[in-house]
Amino acid sequence: MKKIMIIGSPGAGKSFFSTKLHKLTGIPLHHLDQIFWKPGWKKSDKKDFRKRVEKLVKKDTWIIDGNYESTIDVRAIEADTIIFFDYSRWPCLWGCCKRFFNDHLLGKNRPDMTTDCRARFDWSLIVFIWTYSKNGKINALNKIEAVGFPLKDIVFLRNAEEKQRYFESIRIEQ
Repeated sequence: MKKIMIIGSPGAGKSFFSTKLHKLTGIPLHHLDQIFWKPGWKKSDKKDFRKRVEKLVKKDTWIIDGNYESTIDVRAIEADTIIFFDYSRWPCLWGCCKRFFNDHLLGKNRPDMTTDCRARFDWSLIVFIWTYSKNGKINALNKIEAVGFPLKDIVFLRNAEEKQRYFESIRIEQ
């Protein structure tokens, strides 16, 4: 495991997981939200963003956390491990609610996000989460398969217990 791609629905815990994986393995961690978003929720130029990701995946080791369908192919072609958070809608919605309240009520900023980009919880995010298993998941898996990464080799994590077992298996291997 040297190049690890982590994807899945918003709110599933990808960033928390990738941070813990980084601490456990020492592999450099990159959050796509930090690469794409500029302060104040300003979007990066799509071509520039893609070039930055293309450059990043050429490094010897990395953990890259985030969806960003426009770069799934770039990451998947270089990845040796893909971890897919295949959570149901309700835990993801709950995760986004918790993140929003932590940011806004408790004043905690997300360590995986660009400065001045506080958590959002709006209708477009709810719709994205609600339709992810039908649209986002299928699109992501199709792009991964198109570059030749075998779907059978993807690690699917469907709940907190599977996530914990995955961490335990890593500790055993090291």
